Amino acid sequence: MTVAYKLEPGDLRAFQRYGQKHLPGARRARYIGAAWIVAVCLWLTLSADDHRIGFRVTYFCVLMLVFWAFIRLSVFVVLRISQWRSYTSDKHRSVLCEHTLTLADDALVEVTPFNEGRNLWRGIYQVVDATDYIYIFISLHSAHIIPKRAFLDVESAQRFYERAVSLQSEAQRVAA
Repeated sequence: MTVAYKLEPGDLRAFQRYGQKHLPGARRARYIGAAWIVAVCLWLTLSADDHRIGFRVTYFCVLMLVFWAFIRLSVFVVLRISQWRSYTSDKHRSVLCEHTLTLADDALVEVTPFNEGRNLWRGIYQVVDATDYIYIFISLHSAHIIPKRAFLDVESAQRFYERAVSLQSEAQRVAA
């Protein structure tokens, strides 16, 4: 099976959002960040001069909301600026281009105007069916991004995904 598509900056942003939501390191960082926010807000609340419980609870909740909103906004702005600068330069011209992926029996074959690559199925980490994309992970943080818009219909995207899963799981079973 073969699919051809052009990778766009939005596709890379979607992959980054997927990684931020699902990859273990990003999930751990979110939990640590939340724990720090709670700790700082608790410390500021306990160091307040007013000893009324109602005031302290309200103060804690307001601090939490303000810190959370500030951090989320800061992260969003920094990511957007860095992505905009990165994706509008020539740094990613070998990624943001036409791709042709072929599911061969022994490997995943990728051809672009800049490179040709083969990833043997036993080296494929994971195949994921997301809402608008199929991700074929070659490591924990690196994947081939296949937009489902590249397929003629939903059924052909599903067949492509199922074939990739079949080839990857068969290679993992044989290697074990």
